[in-house]
Amino acid sequence: MKLYLPNLSYEPAFRKMAMAYQEAEEDRYQFFFDEDFKYEKYIKTLDDHSKGINLKDGRIQQTTYWMMADDEIYGVCRLRHYLGEDNILEGGHIGYDIVPSKRRKGYGTSILSLALEKAKEIKLTKVLVTCDEDNLASNKIIKSKGGILENIIVSPDSGENVCRYWIDL
Repeated sequence: MKLYLPNLSYEPAFRKMAMAYQEAEEDRYQFFFDEDFKYEKYIKTLDDHSKGINLKDGRIQQTTYWMMADDEIYGVCRLRHYLGEDNILEGGHIGYDIVPSKRRKGYGTSILSLALEKAKEIKLTKVLVTCDEDNLASNKIIKSKGGILENIIVSPDSGENVCRYWIDL
């Protein structure tokens, strides 16, 4: 497994991933099914965000990676280059998700490990990683990578309890 920057040649893999979420009745990547969705524009937006340009108010520089093997996307991670108002409570430096059909196979641990390496490359020395309290798999993964629980907060958006972990790099 490796992390790849999204690009135009990965459209079939992205299409397959979006379909997998739809088939699992999860709302991630539903924008793909919008009539006006343009893959080229989406890739440009991700590239801009990785450079810290054309960000919406409150958003910060983040790089999106696709964990891939054999031209298939197994998971997605977002590495935020610093903490801002929008991600200090929840979201943190690293967010990740695994395609529904690939869960419970160790890929969550793999993607977080790879994301931590990318965080080191941009000179972060400590990262915040958050997850819902009831997401037992993510809590276990984060702890296995050295995550130290700082606190549990109530999300202002969802009302769910969110665990906030710090990992020293």
